[in-house]
Amino acid sequence: MGIDPDNFQGDEFWQAYMDSGEEACARGAWLEAERLFEFAIHEAERLSDRQRLVASLERQADAAHRSGNHAKSAEAIKKALELKRVDSDQEPDQVVAQLCQMALAEVDNENYPKAEALYKEAMAIVENAPAKIEPATHRLTLSSLARLYLALGHLDEAQRFFRLAIEVGV
Repeated sequence: MGIDPDNFQGDEFWQAYMDSGEEACARGAWLEAERLFEFAIHEAERLSDRQRLVASLERQADAAHRSGNHAKSAEAIKKALELKRVDSDQEPDQVVAQLCQMALAEVDNENYPKAEALYKEAMAIVENAPAKIEPATHRLTLSSLARLYLALGHLDEAQRFFRLAIEVGV
């Protein structure tokens, strides 16, 4: 890892862990990256820095997902989303994207009812604040929900959501 405590002050530990985690990701060393992002999470907590904590959790979620640790990925995404929801400046588009990420982790864990609930929560935000949602995020939400219904064998619902996804932004 090569992080020497004598060479760092204040928030530099957090940045060193994040940089090392990114380097591990670039090498495809997902378990190492997951561990480094865990250190970054602890450092962000020590600093009481919500932004850094959210960033660390999101990167850990990605590394955990790629390493096949879907439960850890879902846990990290959930924590990040909870922190983001508390922030008043959190944009609805970001919340929707986070919910879709959480739902994907639930699909990977074959927890389809939870995934469906998360996608529906995302859709409720889209419907309540359509002007604040990027078309790409809207399409992603619709097509992801359609893929879930397709996997569950709910063909009519899948077709309906695929059509809606195609219509967004046209």
